[in-house]
Amino acid sequence: HSGSNSLLGGVGISMANTIEITGGCGATITRMILKRELERFGSVDVCHMGNRDNPEKEPPWVRFSDSKAAEAALDAIKSGQVIIDGVAINASRSQRRGPPLVSREPQKDEIGSRELFLQRNGGGGGGGGGRGGRDRRSRSRSRKDDRDKRSGGDRGRDRKDDRDKRRRSESRKRKTRKKSSSSSSSSS
Repeated sequence: HSGSNSLLGGVGISMANTIEITGGCGATITRMILKRELERFGSVDVCHMGNRDNPEKEPPWVRFSDSKAAEAALDAIKSGQVIIDGVAINASRSQRRGPPLVSREPQKDEIGSRELFLQRNGGGGGGGGGRGGRDRRSRSRSRKDDRDKRSGGDRGRDRKDDRDKRRRSESRKRKTRKKSSSSSSSSS
C-alpha cells in the first residue's frame, strides 16, 4: 500500500528508482556513456560507476527520477536491448539501502579516474597546476640563467651592448631625418 514508502523515510522511493549494473559494464565504459544510454528511458538523477576493481561488491548503479523510467530501463536491459560498446549489459533492481551520500576515501590500491585517463592516454603531459612544482618566478629565473650561459654569461656587458646599439640606431635616424629635410628644402 502507498503508506509504506513514507514509513521508510523515502528510502523505498530511491530503491524503486535505482538499478545496479551487474554485468557488461567494462573498463572502457565511462559514466557519461552509461548515463546517456540509459537517459533514453527517462531522466537520470545519479549515475555512479562503483568500484571498477571490485564491481561485484560495489557495482555501478543508476538512479532515475521516477520509478517508471527505472522499470522501463530494467525491462529493456533484461530483454537485451541495451548494448554499450557491443556488449549487452545486465542489471537488477537495487537491494541496497541506498548509495553513500558522500564519496568515500580511495583505498590504498585504487586508482582514480585521473590515473585511468593518464594510463589510457600514454601518461604525463605536464600541467602542474601549482601543486608540488616549481613556482613561476623560479622557473623564469632559471630560463634567464640558461640564456646567459648560452650567450657567454655577462649580462652587464650585454646591457651595455644593447644600449650602444640603440644609440647608433637613434643617431642613424637623426642623420636620415636631417638629409631628408635638407633635400626637401633645397629642391624648392
